[in-house]
Amino acid sequence: MFGINHIKFDSMTYVLHFKNGSIQREGRGLSFFYFEPNSSIAAIPMGSNDLPFIFNESTNDYQTVNIQGQISYKISNPKILADVLDFTVNDLGQYKKNDIEKLNQRIINEAQTATSSFIHEIKLKDAIRSAKAIEGKILEGLRASQAIGMLGIEILGANILACAPLLKWHELLKQKHGKSYNRKQTRLSMSGGILLSNKNASLKKPS
Repeated sequence: MFGINHIKFDSMTYVLHFKNGSIQREGRGLSFFYFEPNSSIAAIPMGSNDLPFIFNESTNDYQTVNIQGQISYKISNPKILADVLDFTVNDLGQYKKNDIEKLNQRIINEAQTATSSFIHEIKLKDAIRSAKAIEGKILEGLRASQAIGMLGIEILGANILACAPLLKWHELLKQKHGKSYNRKQTRLSMSGGILLSNKNASLKKPS
């Protein structure tokens, strides 16, 4: 009533209550009344997160490898993160923007950057056996990244779940259907040759 609202957060959420542009109160699991016209509230989740990722990289022998895994992280400095991304909530405690997706994408981009130079220097047969080495490169790259440091987060770990060659569509069909796919391709090639021969023969007939 009259712009005065009450809001409550759980213990895993760090709250920043701004009043007229200055921090009025901050902390985890706050519950308070506030005057909506001159207030802004940011709520930063403090729990750990498991971020799945998938991306492709090219090897030294010009093959494409598909890398899948997950990165574990937590927000260690919510005030720094609140300065970079928008975690403002409305009077129902719902986020006005989905900036957690921006955060996740930045982490994935840095992970791919940390991986790409390593994959580019090795052959496909070595890449598909390098899950542990890729994990190490991702951890090393993320923890040394200035961009990650500016987000106020802590990288807890990285796991590679799959590292496999990216097959083209006809290779996938061949794996799925085996000999039947090869016989079909042979029939198509033969029929194509017959059609081409008939077409050439018809072109040679006198008009």
